[in-house]
Amino acid sequence: MEIFKTSESIQSAATHHPDAELRLLLPARIESLSDLLDEFPLSDLMHVMVMETGDTAQSLEAALSLPVFTNGLSLDVSDPGFVPSWEICEAHVQWYEITFILSSDGFGVVVYVPKTCTDATLLDLCERFAEDPHGLASTSQTIKEPHAT
Repeated sequence: MEIFKTSESIQSAATHHPDAELRLLLPARIESLSDLLDEFPLSDLMHVMVMETGDTAQSLEAALSLPVFTNGLSLDVSDPGFVPSWEICEAHVQWYEITFILSSDGFGVVVYVPKTCTDATLLDLCERFAEDPHGLASTSQTIKEPHAT
């Protein structure tokens, strides 16, 4: 799992991450905070975690210090009344983007879960609760690397 906690590391990941789709998603997430960036450093507003194929929900829970498979009511993910502890989960072409708000001042952690994740329970949870903001997640579109000119 890659974890970016400093403003510099988040900005660097947004421009230099090896995954082309993340190089689109991260700047968009940063841009969504642009009104606050004059007053606060990016690292005071959010941290970023990028899960890798072999990572599990348990490793995510340990990194977040927050349960993923139970909510504040101690309901298990298999319970019909279960609601995840995240604020939102968005489906993209190759990634799920999950935002956890961790404090009353709005600080959050944005977690990117690859759709190639090997943790079937985590993938099922993402699929069950994800919103598809652009209608792209269910298509076979691919993100292409820009060509050098």
